[in-house]
Amino acid sequence: MTVLVVAKGITSKKVHEQRLQDVTPFVGGSLKGDVIWSGVGLIVGEQVYELGTREMGSFRLIRSWRAMKLLERISVISTPTLRACLEVFRESIGSDKQHIENDLAEKLGGMEAMLEVRKEILSLVPEPAELAHMLDVLAANKVQADADELRDEINLGHLTQTPQVDSVFALHDATYGWL
Repeated sequence: MTVLVVAKGITSKKVHEQRLQDVTPFVGGSLKGDVIWSGVGLIVGEQVYELGTREMGSFRLIRSWRAMKLLERISVISTPTLRACLEVFRESIGSDKQHIENDLAEKLGGMEAMLEVRKEILSLVPEPAELAHMLDVLAANKVQADADELRDEINLGHLTQTPQVDSVFALHDATYGWL
C-alpha cells in the first residue's frame, strides 16, 4: 500500500489521540493495486493517519479538499472526525448519519456555527495553481479525478476550466464514452 498525498493543509496544534500535537491535514489516499481509497488524512509527526472512502476509479478531489479545509478549523480530531469532515460535504446527509453533523457541531461551537462554516467552505475551491498541482499528482499516479464533480463546480461558477481540467474530461470521455 502506498499513501498518496495530493495536497497538504495548514499545520497547527491540535489534540489528537488525547495529546496536543502538530497536525497537518491532507488530501490523499491509499493506492492498493488499481484501487484508491481517497479522501482526507492527517500527518502527525512521522505518522500518517488516513481515512478514505472507496472511490472506484475516480477521486472526489474538491470534496476531499473541502474536508481538509474543515479539518484545519477543528482543534480536537479523532478518526471519526475525518469521516465526518468528508460526509458533511455530501449533497445531503441521511437521517441515519445525523450523528455526523452533531459530532462536528460539538467541535465547532454548535449547530449554527457548524452550518455557517460548512456554507463558507462550500463556496471555496483550490486556487488554480493548487488545483493544477493536485490534478498533476493524480495523473502522475494514474488516478482519475472525478470529472462529474469538476464539471458541477464549473457549472456553479466555482472553478474555471483549465487545460488540466480538460485533460480530466478527455480521459473520462475516452474511458466511459460520455461526459
